[in-house]
Amino acid sequence: MSAIPVLEQGQIGQRIPEYRMWVALCMQMRIRSYVELGSGAAHYLYKAGVPTCLSIDINNESGPLHNPHRDRGVTYIAGNSHDPKTVSRALDLLGGPPDCVFIDADHNYAPARSDFELWWPVATRLVGFHDILIPDVKQLWNEICLGIPSVEIVARDYASAASWQGPGAPADGRLSGGGIGILFKE
Repeated sequence: MSAIPVLEQGQIGQRIPEYRMWVALCMQMRIRSYVELGSGAAHYLYKAGVPTCLSIDINNESGPLHNPHRDRGVTYIAGNSHDPKTVSRALDLLGGPPDCVFIDADHNYAPARSDFELWWPVATRLVGFHDILIPDVKQLWNEICLGIPSVEIVARDYASAASWQGPGAPADGRLSGGGIGILFKE
């Protein structure tokens, strides 16, 4: 695999220290196929050496925040991540189950639970949850993380808080969003 790519805050919907650790974990685990629910940053995994990256997003692919990154090695599906037909389409495109799924689509409880229930069984190595500090996602995360080998990545520095959230970020670096929860299947 390659080195961890330089992460640019303007092109990534993640808090950089958290996502840097996520990318490093995927590299260390030699992830070969990656599915991202939401289309913000899968191109960074491709740049880090993951050969097959697929992004699924219900939003219009022409929007500036939901760029499918086709020119960056990511295959894009315009679809609902919690629709079994979309899962089926993704598995067909991948030629089988992905090593890793990153859940960062709808941040409301019921859709996030649906994403977990559909994608956990098909991921072969790990599943990541973004925004485990947002109340609805936190509730779901707390319901599932104790029964599955898991870790949390939560950045604390002020610089990344201000870069991600902008002016008004708390001085202690604690945000009401962000954080990555990781579930291991191995």
